[in-house]
Amino acid sequence: MKVDLVLQKNFESKAEKFVDVEKVLLQWFNQCRSVKIPISGLLLMEKAQEISKKLIVECNASFSSEWLHKFKLRHGITGKTVSVESGDVDCETVDGWIQNQLPDLIKGYEQKDIFNADETDLFYNLLPSKILAIKSDTCHGGKKSKVRLTVLLCANEIGPEKLPPLIIGKSKKPRCFKNAKTLPAKFLNNKKSWMTMSFFTDWLKELGDKMRKQERRIILFIDQCPNHPPDTDFLKKHYCQVLPCKLCQQIAATGFRNIKSLKQHYRKLLVKTAIASLDHGDSKNMKIDVLQAMNFIIMVWQNVL
Repeated sequence: MKVDLVLQKNFESKAEKFVDVEKVLLQWFNQCRSVKIPISGLLLMEKAQEISKKLIVECNASFSSEWLHKFKLRHGITGKTVSVESGDVDCETVDGWIQNQLPDLIKGYEQKDIFNADETDLFYNLLPSKILAIKSDTCHGGKKSKVRLTVLLCANEIGPEKLPPLIIGKSKKPRCFKNAKTLPAKFLNNKKSWMTMSFFTDWLKELGDKMRKQERRIILFIDQCPNHPPDTDFLKKHYCQVLPCKLCQQIAATGFRNIKSLKQHYRKLLVKTAIASLDHGDSKNMKIDVLQAMNFIIMVWQNVL
């Protein structure tokens, strides 16, 4: 009887401490939402683990997806979307091209010599749109950040060989570059932070020179857009295949390196940075500058699988 009583008291004590963890977690969640920081389920689970360690809570319960589901039900939290992006692709056309024409194009090339390049706009202070929120809350993400960079990414089909990103901004010498001895990536600029045909052609020539020095013959897939040169004969023994934009994106999604993963990792890192600022009591200074954004891009690009 005494043993049972002791076990019951221990269980009740641990349960109370577990409730304390959830109480602190909910306060933290509401604080983040009050300053428009988007919180995902994964971040909630990570924060719960962190709080339990700080409170020295020893309990057998794990902060799993099952726990997350119950936590959301207990506190009226649901998934919401601040804004939506969409882009449909004609799957039949894409599948037919991949099955019937792609094999002939890449015949004779080793997998490590098949590359895909694509550029993307990166609104480097823009937080994720899919978030968790209290059901009764009106979901506003605040004014959307419009500061942007263009990032050119290139990698081979099997993944490990990721070329250094080319980053394009608006200012020639942003203020944050003042004390930087070196930049984490090549940086170009124009008034609209856009890729230009001149920038892209120079990048292609540098890529061709690099591969010639390595005595490699590569095939490079790029999408068809006004900023890409229509004639790539200057690459000589290397082959550059220009494809319609949607087709090139679908190829990237089915085997080649893709920009989607980079943006997901980048925004996760951006959210964690905002949370760190909030945890240190600095809720008014949660934006990053161009140099920090460049460092983030390099970090997440290296970790993209």
